[in-house]
Amino acid sequence: LRVVATLPGVARSPFGLGFFLVRGANFQNTGFFVDGFAVPILYHFGAGPAVLSSRLVNRLRFYPGGYPASLGRYSAGVVALETGSPAGIDRFHVELEVDLLRASILAVIPFDNGRGSVSIAFRRSYYELLVPLFIQGLEVAYTDYQVRGEYRFDEHLSMSLFAFGSDDTLDQSGALMGGATSDGTNTRINYNFQRLIGRIDWRLGPDSFIRIAGAIGRNGTSFGSRTAGQQQ
Repeated sequence: LRVVATLPGVARSPFGLGFFLVRGANFQNTGFFVDGFAVPILYHFGAGPAVLSSRLVNRLRFYPGGYPASLGRYSAGVVALETGSPAGIDRFHVELEVDLLRASILAVIPFDNGRGSVSIAFRRSYYELLVPLFIQGLEVAYTDYQVRGEYRFDEHLSMSLFAFGSDDTLDQSGALMGGATSDGTNTRINYNFQRLIGRIDWRLGPDSFIRIAGAIGRNGTSFGSRTAGQQQ
């Protein structure tokens, strides 16, 4: 899912934030979409992975320009993901992944002879254990979760519910006066959001279908600044 960052004309925002700069435009002019609905951030802080498990993503589309009008009004690029249940799993399945920076788990529970499935994923970083070893007073942390239920009534009609969320924090207030950040600058930033997407797909033929979808959710963004000798 991070392959977009390797393409020509694409750069990641400074300080490891989860934004992309496309063709030199402001990062706020790059849109992120999941199943056709906008999300404020698609990649974690600290040069982290995407906020969704790659096992739940069926397709990634990157538009450096000339994207469909249905994806909104942006002057730079658009990254759009289409999600689905993990393919090729017909029995209870659990995956656990642990590396130096993060840990994640994915569980898939099929039911009704594979006509339906429930997928659950969770990931958490532990930068806060490693970063202070190199930079005192700097805290970076992120978590994300996904719960997806899908049921296929027949070869033409299916429905799904997809709940997911993410929380990212970059806090350098403890590094004031240590040379890692400047006095009076924004020293704390937090992005978090949650979404619930419902979708009904009715396939009419090999190349045509009707999709009815809706989403509810919330976005949360906070910034903080601190000067030496003062509380936030």
